[in-house]
Amino acid sequence: MLDKLLSMPTLLLIVAFLIYLITVKRLNSFSFALGWLIVLEVVHQLIRHGVALVAANDSGYTSFFVWYLSFSATDFLYVVAVYFTVKKQNLAFDLSTKFICSVMIVLGLLQLLRMLDRLLFDSPLAITLYTKGVPFLNLSLSLVIIFVVIISFFNAKRPDH
Repeated sequence: MLDKLLSMPTLLLIVAFLIYLITVKRLNSFSFALGWLIVLEVVHQLIRHGVALVAANDSGYTSFFVWYLSFSATDFLYVVAVYFTVKKQNLAFDLSTKFICSVMIVLGLLQLLRMLDRLLFDSPLAITLYTKGVPFLNLSLSLVIIFVVIISFFNAKRPDH
């Protein structure tokens, strides 16, 4: 089970988080967004494992609803957690944090829309939107995180910094 929680994406997020904290040497909205992403990734791993267990004994729609609703709810809860943590720390939201939170809202909405579509229509357009959109959004999140961490690392190495 531990190997499922510490998957490659989780480990990469942890490494990015540590590099970012070491180079920036302070907490800001992006560090909280990254920290909460680690928590979210672990929760998503638990959901995947739980849905697989439910699906093995499921003759109805239980695993179907658990999959879509839990991923959607946790994506939305992530945004709420980031928002309240950053506000409680009286920090400003940087552009990268706003982008990450916006993408998480879209991912949550995609989960809900795909669930409703599968129940009502199962349209080819929605299938394409979901199967192409989710990986694209996840890739864009990864690229933004990598970009911010690399830029922060090199900015910290500048002599005038």
